Amino acid sequence: MSMNGVQSANGNEMFRMAQIGTIRILASVPQTNATDVFVGMPTELTVHEFPGRKFPGKVTRTTNSLDPNSRTLLVEVQVANADGKLLPGMYAEVHFRSHRDAPPLLVPGDTLIAGANGLQVAVLNDAPEHGKGAKKIQLQPVQIGRDYGMETEVLSGLAGNELLVVNPGDEVKEGAFVKAEGGQRGAKK
Repeated sequence: MSMNGVQSANGNEMFRMAQIGTIRILASVPQTNATDVFVGMPTELTVHEFPGRKFPGKVTRTTNSLDPNSRTLLVEVQVANADGKLLPGMYAEVHFRSHRDAPPLLVPGDTLIAGANGLQVAVLNDAPEHGKGAKKIQLQPVQIGRDYGMETEVLSGLAGNELLVVNPGDEVKEGAFVKAEGGQRGAKK
């Protein structure tokens, strides 16, 4: 936001001017996401004062280096504000819309098992030799990407059509037979 203030002789501001037709926002992007940000990248701005409304914008420049203290990339985003709804000083969230040619699979975060053999998921495979609907557990090593809280990216180890065990307990071991109840087949892309 472009701001100019004129100060009186005693140092107090007499007035402040703002050009708000285009809003400039400075955002700090974490190191893990910094390499995905580029000039021209589309963004969306949301503010609590206008729930459900998204203000489109784009990245206009970056510092091209990480701040050594915060490990973040300073990015400038510009958002058109022809109707003047966005005001200087508002708290806002900037959402960067990145595109990946080969997006990774997303699985529920509570399907991951951390153990001595690294990260794994418990995959349910058909086991007709133990009756109709019987499943056999296979512990499948996976490599994860970003953690979004409720969901986690799986970069390798799954094809995307597996049935996974959610909240696997200690009884979930390689080769164990189980009877699956409900569930949805396939990971999200």
